[in-house]
Amino acid sequence: MQLEEVFKKLDAHLEHNLPFVCFTTKSGLKSYLQNTSNICELKSYKASGFIFVPFINNHPPVLFSSADCEILDYQGGLSQEALAVSPKKHKSSSDASDDEIDKPKHEALVSEAIHHIKTTSLQKVICSRVIKVKASINVLSTFKKLVLKYPNAFCYCWHHPKVGTWLGASPEQFIKLERNILKTVALAGTQHKDQFTKANWTQKERDEQEMVTDY
Repeated sequence: MQLEEVFKKLDAHLEHNLPFVCFTTKSGLKSYLQNTSNICELKSYKASGFIFVPFINNHPPVLFSSADCEILDYQGGLSQEALAVSPKKHKSSSDASDDEIDKPKHEALVSEAIHHIKTTSLQKVICSRVIKVKASINVLSTFKKLVLKYPNAFCYCWHHPKVGTWLGASPEQFIKLERNILKTVALAGTQHKDQFTKANWTQKERDEQEMVTDY
């Protein structure tokens, strides 16, 4: 299958607001296109397909089942020229603004985290918050930019009209299970890569990496 045909089908799914996921593989791109807007909840991890698992346990994992989806498997390059397909514009927007960010609440959370580090056995706490901004983006165009910018990452574009839209580029391999051998990647300490400069790992980065590796 040609890359242009893949994006035409993805574009049509967005046009009709149907669920799909497209993600990078070692040899190209793979997509699952569901032809109904039903939510298929994962019942068993023996199922075949693409599973989207939320962080919060009271939200069930969503399955794009191999049996219920059209599967597109593109084998080929993902260069600037190959991705120069222009899909129609599909805008995603939010009415919220960054004025709604509760700065005092986040500062209180950080203070509480520092207190727990000082008074318990915790060594590291990550404090995060959701920031809502007004935005209009071309979903597939943004996905292409991710693929070009992060060629060695797992890049994905996941859409379900009843759940939401996610785009991302993860450098980590969470789990690889092959012939009963499980592998994972412990990645924490990071810095910007300069191809002409040798990495200078500070003690902070070494400590961050050691925590995750030990865990």
